[in-house]
Amino acid sequence: MNKIKYKKFYLATTNKSKVERLAKIFRWISKDIYIEKIPESVNVEETEKTLEKNSLKKALAYSGIYRRPIISLDSGIFIDKEELDPVKIKRNALGNEKESNLTEEQISLKMQDYYRDIARKHGGTVEFYFKDVYTVLHPNGTYKQVAAVRHYDLTSIAKGKLTQFPLRTLYISKATGKRPFEQTEEDEMKELEPIIVGIKKLIDY
Repeated sequence: MNKIKYKKFYLATTNKSKVERLAKIFRWISKDIYIEKIPESVNVEETEKTLEKNSLKKALAYSGIYRRPIISLDSGIFIDKEELDPVKIKRNALGNEKESNLTEEQISLKMQDYYRDIARKHGGTVEFYFKDVYTVLHPNGTYKQVAAVRHYDLTSIAKGKLTQFPLRTLYISKATGKRPFEQTEEDEMKELEPIIVGIKKLIDY
């Protein structure tokens, strides 16, 4: 039985790649539901120490503003044998530099260089996983959270087009054994299966 209550959602982000990914996942789930970027974004400082709290903080910033449910997310990177703050994927790479002083391309290149150096330190390849925490905030103020975990090999060799997901040039999916640019749509669905399952639970589909 289809339990879905809403068919239209807003994604609380200004990241074009995240919007495109979630829109694609929604199409894979059903042609009857869709998600789009929030009309007016609110600047939220991600100061919390956990993915769950940061994801919720982003969603609550839009409490009472829209009649559609708001979906927010926060992602962490967990690298085998590396002691780094998993919640700060971007900040780990930028160090003390101000993000506002850098272009999107400069940020992507710095992230690529930083994580490529980690792979080099481990002989060229190291296992890691992403944990994504999604929050849906309903118009009545209630919310729900789900988490999804995806496993990869991080490499020191960059291949493919640099996007707002700069690490995608460096890793190989454990689910498909391929780099993202090599994958078919069927492969991509297999890679992102944990997110697909998580989103279904999130929106009660």
